Formats: sequence, C-alpha cells, structure tokens
Amino acid sequence: MQENIQNENQGPFSGPVGSDGAPGPFSGEIAELTRRRKQEKKNWKILFWVSLAVFLIGLAGTIYLNPKLKDQSVEGIRQVKVTITDVDTTTVKSGTSRTSFYKVTVQYEGKNYKLKGAASGNYREGSTITAYLYEGKIYVDENAVKSGTMIGILYYCFLIPTFVLLFTVPVIGTKAFSDK
Repeated sequence: MQENIQNENQGPFSGPVGSDGAPGPFSGEIAELTRRRKQEKKNWKILFWVSLAVFLIGLAGTIYLNPKLKDQSVEGIRQVKVTITDVDTTTVKSGTSRTSFYKVTVQYEGKNYKLKGAASGNYREGSTITAYLYEGKIYVDENAVKSGTMIGILYYCFLIPTFVLLFTVPVIGTKAFSDK
C-alpha cells in the first residue's frame, strides 16, 4: 500500500528526485518537450501576425483597385461581329457538382481567334455574336478586356490571396492563441 503513494518529490513522469535535488530520469525529456511546444506556439503566433498583415494589405489593395478596374477606359477596343466556328465543352465533376469550361473559337476577317472570357454555354457553332477586339485578341465583353489589363491583373493578384487568407487567418489564430 505504501508503494502506491507518490513521494512529494516524485512526479508521475520524472522519477524520484534525490535529496541532493538531482533530476529524475525523464526530466530532461519533459523540459525538451516543453521547450518545443513553446517554440511551436511562438511560430504559430508569428505566422498569424504575418498572415494577418498580408491579408490587410491584400484587402486594402483590392478595395483600392476595384473602382479603378471598373472605371478604367481602355483605348483601342473595337466592337466587332464574329462567327462562332467551334465550341469545346469540358465538364469536371467534383462530388455532386459539375463545372463546365468552354473553349470557343470564333472567326473574324478570315482568321480564327480564341474567345476570351467565355463563361457560359450559350454559344452555337455558325451563329454570329458581338465581341470586342483589343490588341489582337477577341473578348466576349468589355469587362473581359479590363480583366486582362495591368490593373485587372493586379486586382486579381490582390483579390485571390485575400480571399484565401479570409478563411485561413482565423484557423491560424485559433492554433496560435489556444491554450493547448
């Protein structure tokens, strides 16, 4: 019965501590584990603050560039009539949902072009549609032209990481500031 009672100088993992204060057989491993956990917690906190800063910079950039993207006037856009020569649909199934991607080829003045910005399936071969010619490329509408400009590219370079970080920063913050 006396064997089941722990000595006040003896922890469950440390083994007995002698009268001279010498550590038990597991005390070095516990200290190393504690040090690693503190360093891991510190790393999570650093990651959180860096991610939060990048999110805020991305959010500011997105907010700043959005009206510039919408209000920009692109010189050299010509509205043209084109004939659809080919429609290639690729459907990707993910779980219960399906997503279709369209590659539309159009003909303008005897030359074939890929139609940029084709996002829906309302294209039939042989039909004539209104499109926009800009810098040697044919676009489905003016917004597709604007998305391909430097402001449009910068806007999406800020928007996409900001959207991703919108969901990951809270998860990182939970890891960084939890008591576990």
